[in-house]
Amino acid sequence: MFDQLREILTHNLDILTLALILIFAGIFIGAANIELQQQVLEQAREIALPEDPGSICHEIFMNNIQLAILSLISGLLIVFVPTLLMSIAVLSVGSTFGAVMGLTGPGWPQIMFTFGLLELWAFILAVTSGLLYPKWILLRLFGKATTIGETVLSSAWLLFHSAIALLIAGILEALLIWSDFSSLVSTLGIVALIMYCYLLGGS
Repeated sequence: MFDQLREILTHNLDILTLALILIFAGIFIGAANIELQQQVLEQAREIALPEDPGSICHEIFMNNIQLAILSLISGLLIVFVPTLLMSIAVLSVGSTFGAVMGLTGPGWPQIMFTFGLLELWAFILAVTSGLLYPKWILLRLFGKATTIGETVLSSAWLLFHSAIALLIAGILEALLIWSDFSSLVSTLGIVALIMYCYLLGGS
């Protein structure tokens, strides 16, 4: 399963790099923007989460998967609506991460290593999956493109892996919110992150 993901990413390092640049630009914007951090804090206070971890995980996952699909669409439509990609990848994803890092201060490493890095990676995959389509159009113009079917399959595979990463991150985030044993949850998150990196890197 991870072999195919590695192959897709290896053949599309250019758009993977673009997705990374966009999202990390947003992170820097969010980390430095006090006003945005205040907005994120106010929005977080208005959210009424369920009490049981299963429902918390479901709500987190559904919100994140919707944003992942929007990230895919924004990449797909970059040729027609370039501002949409900037809005989703930089502002909705990257800057929100940056704002949370700014708000949590010294506590941000725990959040990032427990579930944040997996969540961030999932959105990077989602943006990359959308950017496969404009890349195919450009290659098509120069007579170097693969078939559209291969592009669709690669995009779907990236979105699938994005959903898996979001599910794992959602479970860990829900446990971190619900449980009184944050250190144990953080340890589980770090172990999950190491295992994921190991599988992605290949044995």
